[in-house]
Amino acid sequence: MRHALTSIALLSITSLPAFAQRAATPSIAESYARARALVDSAIVAHGGLDALSAATRFTQRMEGHDVWRNQSRRVEPPYDTEPATGSIALDLRQSRFVWTATSGFPGGFRNANRTVIDGQRGFNANLRQRTYANVANRSVWTQRGVLFRFPHLVLLSILDDAATLRWLGDLTIGGDRLQAVTVATPQGAQMTLGFDPTTKLLRAMATMVADPLAGDAPNETLFSEYRRAGQLMIPGRRVSRLGGEVVSEYRYGEMTVGAAIPDSLVAPPAGFAEAPPPPQTPPVKELAPGVWDVRGAGYHALVVAFSDHMFVMEAPGGGSAEIIARVKELAAGKPIRFVAPTHHHDDHAGGMRDFIAEGVTIITTPGNRAYFERMGAARRTIAPDPQALRPQPVRLETITGRRRVLTDGTRTVELIDIGPSPHANEMLVAWLPAEGILFQGDLLNLGAGRIYPVSANPTTLHFAEWVRRSGLPVKTIAGVHMDPGPASQLDEAVAQARAAGELPD
Repeated sequence: MRHALTSIALLSITSLPAFAQRAATPSIAESYARARALVDSAIVAHGGLDALSAATRFTQRMEGHDVWRNQSRRVEPPYDTEPATGSIALDLRQSRFVWTATSGFPGGFRNANRTVIDGQRGFNANLRQRTYANVANRSVWTQRGVLFRFPHLVLLSILDDAATLRWLGDLTIGGDRLQAVTVATPQGAQMTLGFDPTTKLLRAMATMVADPLAGDAPNETLFSEYRRAGQLMIPGRRVSRLGGEVVSEYRYGEMTVGAAIPDSLVAPPAGFAEAPPPPQTPPVKELAPGVWDVRGAGYHALVVAFSDHMFVMEAPGGGSAEIIARVKELAAGKPIRFVAPTHHHDDHAGGMRDFIAEGVTIITTPGNRAYFERMGAARRTIAPDPQALRPQPVRLETITGRRRVLTDGTRTVELIDIGPSPHANEMLVAWLPAEGILFQGDLLNLGAGRIYPVSANPTTLHFAEWVRRSGLPVKTIAGVHMDPGPASQLDEAVAQARAAGELPD
């Protein structure tokens, strides 16, 4: 931490200059002084600078649940929830950080991961696959998303950026009237902090973000149920909200301050294999004449050339602009006429505004119509995208009878709704009968192509049973989160998961 935990002279509330009490609009100096006084009083309320600094070496566990907004089986609330846990062991003086987390997605997706930093080196471990990947030149403060789950670390971090503190006054955050300041983070975000007007404890922090669905949206973290841990005041509950909707809720366990992190915990777990590096595959791979697997930001999309236009399957958030640019290189002047997401989740449809801005017609299932209409009309002034700069109407067609056939008389693509699946109530796959190619999203995820005993889950099993019942002569399975490969990979993944007890026989 840049302030090196040195003693910092705190401004007392009573020393606030008289000009800060004026009703007139404050100057920059006055705004800073009021904000700094509030932060200093908050540091005292949380236990004082010495207690906060001592608690940069601690362990704590939390458990609760994630609420899967834009990742649920339903496109509208109520959203699915999945249990989750997190456990931190931190020693900022030694630049040691260990974060172990478990979580899940609807449909049987289960994750257990550990992130470790020791000095400037570290690794990420997949505790279910029993593999790890080394990471070099990493700072503990790259993990702000975890560190800012703990209010005392938020307050210490503010001291590093204290010159950017500004007074906001009274704000309502999370339904409570709080005293608020704003501070700029090293990442360029403007963070609002809300303090209880009586206790001066940190009750909320918030930033504005560009949400794929809602556009400009507040991202809020709310702390409550404070209790004392030694000299420190710590929260008992943490709730996160995005666009006014709850996305997670956790309860904190006991905090142990001063516990050293053993060397064994910052080493890869015994028996774990180092994960092979991802294959260096080209961003565009031809699967058949006029059919390609195209990647953008790590996501895969299916691209098909018809006689006078192009079709794209999938619109991943963060990857669609790159995919569109590559399709234009392949298109030889043909416009992209249709795009079809496999389902509504952010990593499959969160980039749809890029296609809307191109005048592309969305083909989707009936339940998603209002979702994409809202997405296309959302106000987005934070990180403006092409739809914000050159707004286009949402062109949309819904599938009737659970199947839509696209053909020019020579090439055929069948869009089939195989839902409800354990992962989404409406779920499209694309079937190319002449080529024997089946494209899917989240039904089989193999990452870099290696099949692990935990590669399949109930969603994969549902997909395998559907393929068997359909009788389709599938030769190749492609997907958003995998390289295209032989259809045998599906049965192999299910068989391995069954042998490992991950799936029923």
